Formats: sequence, structure tokens, C-alpha cells
Amino acid sequence: MKVFGSRIYFGSGDVNANTGAKDVWYLDPATKKFSKEFTVDDETIQTYRDCFGDLCIPGADATESWAFGNFYRKNSVGWQKHRNLPSTSHVPDIYDYQGKLFAAVELYEPVNSPCQYAAGLAVSSDQGNTWSVQRLPENDAGTIFELNGQLYMHADPIHQWEILTVSPAGGNPSTCPRVHSSLYQYNTTSATATPLPNVNLFPNAPAIIATTPISSIITTLDINMVPNPVTFQGKLVYLGATLSNHNAFGLWSASSLNQAQRIWFPGNPKVRDIKLDTDASGVQTLYALTSNPQINGSSGTLEYRMAVFSTKDLNNWQEILHFTAPTFARSFAPYAGDFYFGMGGWGAASATSALMHL
Repeated sequence: MKVFGSRIYFGSGDVNANTGAKDVWYLDPATKKFSKEFTVDDETIQTYRDCFGDLCIPGADATESWAFGNFYRKNSVGWQKHRNLPSTSHVPDIYDYQGKLFAAVELYEPVNSPCQYAAGLAVSSDQGNTWSVQRLPENDAGTIFELNGQLYMHADPIHQWEILTVSPAGGNPSTCPRVHSSLYQYNTTSATATPLPNVNLFPNAPAIIATTPISSIITTLDINMVPNPVTFQGKLVYLGATLSNHNAFGLWSASSLNQAQRIWFPGNPKVRDIKLDTDASGVQTLYALTSNPQINGSSGTLEYRMAVFSTKDLNNWQEILHFTAPTFARSFAPYAGDFYFGMGGWGAASATSALMHL
């Protein structure tokens, strides 16, 4: 969920289930009415980004040929589709930095078989009209973020299609060149991304995530992600999550690389989302949405306890509300003193999808 102007926009779809093009929906909180605004030619809308004051959607999984990947931009004219990222199957993220537009891309280049899958960093100096793409020796591109004025992109060395494809054309993780770096830094002087292989973004993460061997990754297909990070109090605050439906496994803050600290909440709930907003006094506040499964004492059925925590300094957190529901809230949006929750589930056709307003 993303607040842009006076509207709340929603993501939808599933990058694995491939259920077809997705509609861009928004809620007008003033009228409490939903409206469809546009349709993207991608299997899912995973995230929205601010791009030079406009609203952008990276094309997470193109429904068309992978000869080009997409991104979408809403300006004063309306939504416009840009299908010009070469040899791109997925665009996990898009980001503006120092007057340029950057896109994290997952390349599909049959000419490089059996290593046709690769991560890439695309850079545009003309608002996304043309791109230069640097192919990286990893497979899964991830989130782009800033820390202390520097630009980084998260990536992972294993791609699920390399693992799942039986034929030699699918590639082999053991033979395709990999740096096995989870992080790349963009160098403004050379205009290239360089690997930072020894950075640990997830200290004190669950052991299976922190020390997973290649054989276990092949079994679980859980690839680490850093979805929707924010900058707060001079630090980067971010979730750790796996590729499978962005299943989060913790929350961290980092003042610099290799200075990350895990943020813990009472009862060790799953942190689903984080958002920045101002409180009633106009003070910038960070909010975290958590969920915990529990059994209803009366009916004996599974339910979820959702809670929202707030902080103004990253040291002191306070639970400001909680509620229970038959499913968990995957995302939320603070707006004008109220909170809106996107209720979800696993898979592309969950019957539990709904919006709650508190």
C-alpha cells in the first residue's frame, strides 16, 4: 500500500502464480470509494516508488516477451507505460538518485546460455527514455536504496529457474560465474556497480536464513530480499524477507554497512510492513505492522493478532493499536490520523483479501 497525494494505492498479483495483467486500484479516503485507474502488463504490482515527484511502478513480471521489461509512471498527463528495459524479465525496483533513474533488473539473455539469467543495474540519464545496463554476476536483483548518500542494490546469487529447469539450458548454479555478493554499490565516478561480498545485512537473523547452504536454497527457493526500506533518523530501516511472497523474517536498522542491528518486538511477532508518517504533533514517526498467529479461545479457530508499533527515535517503541482477524495484514498505510490495512493471505487468489480501516 502506498499513499500518494490524497489517495491510497494497492498492490496485487503474484509473481509465481502468473495470473495475468493487474489493475491499479486506489482508495479515496475522503469518499471511501475505490477506483481503477490503469492496468499494467505485468503479473503483479509489488511496489510503488516516488520518481522525481511522480508515482512509478517497476514491472515485476512482464506478461509479454522478455525481450523488454516495463516500468510505469504517472505524471500530470496520467499513467504511461515504458517498455524499453532490454532483455529484462523482471524489474524488482526503480529509484531516482542524483538526477538519474535506476532500475534493478533481472536479465534473460538466451545468447548467454546456459547462464542466461543474471541480475543487472540499469541507469537512465533521460528520465527513463533510454537505458544503459550493467550485467552483474548474480541472478536475482533486488531493492535499490541509499545509505549515507551512497546508492546500493541488493542481489542474490541463486535464481529459482536455474534450479528448477532440468535441461542444460536452465543453467547450473555451480558452473555459472557468481560473486555471491548480496550487495552492490554504485560508483558515480566510474558509473558502474561494484560488489561488496562481505556485508551482513541480517545479523541475528534466523539460522536457516543466515547460514543456508546452497542445497537448502535449492530445496526451499527462499532468496533473501530487502523490501521497501525507509530512511529514518539518519539510518536505513528495512525488513529481511524471502522471495516467496516476501515472507518477512525480521526488521533491522543500519547506520552504516556492517553496522546493522535487529529490532525486536515483544512476543517476537512477524513484522509485515513499515511506514513513515507524522504524528498529530507533526513529528516524523516510524510505524511497524506486526502479526502473530493465535487460537481463538471461543471457537478454537486460527486467527491473527495484528499490532502497530510507533517510534520517534528507533530506541523506544510503543504499541498504539491492535486487532484480531481471520487472516493477517500484509501491508498498511497511515493517513490523516487513521490506519488502513490490506488483509491478505498466501497465493494469488486468496479469499481473505480485504481492506480494514481503523
